[in-house]
Amino acid sequence: MQTRKTEVTPEVAAKVVRSYILPLFESETRSRTDTLRAETFRHKRVFSTDGNTVYSELKLSEKLGNEMQTLESRLIEMTQVLKDNTQEKEKVLIENQRLQIEILDGITNLKVYMQDNLRLQRELAGVKLSIGHLTAQLNKYKSLCELSTQEQQKLGKQVTEEKSINDIRLSPLYFLNSLT
Repeated sequence: MQTRKTEVTPEVAAKVVRSYILPLFESETRSRTDTLRAETFRHKRVFSTDGNTVYSELKLSEKLGNEMQTLESRLIEMTQVLKDNTQEKEKVLIENQRLQIEILDGITNLKVYMQDNLRLQRELAGVKLSIGHLTAQLNKYKSLCELSTQEQQKLGKQVTEEKSINDIRLSPLYFLNSLT
């Protein structure tokens, strides 16, 4: 014959005490013998709760069982809250990593833009210098053009004057030639 050893958990023991044993002590509908005995001996059976009786131990066991159930419920709630918070933390960490990558990309882009800006500022300074040089040359060529135009006008006047003088000198010759 084999015997099975089974272990009774504290939770099961608390349920048995609460559901079966305590009602035996607390039942208001006692058997007729209890009622007759009470009438005969003129006393009622009162169960002591001073801590030294089985009943008080059973009540303590019930109280601790209730506290244990409350704590188990609280533990389940707290475990769920912990899971929820852990999931939220993971989401926040992922979002934080994404934002850090965006920040690094932004910093890299900013450095590129700053280098491009510096390069363009140098090119602009070169263009301004070229424009300044070209403006100086243009002004020089303008003044040369004006001098040339003035000189041309002067020469044109001189040519006209010389032509007039030559015409006057040559007119008698033409006249004479025309007579002959």
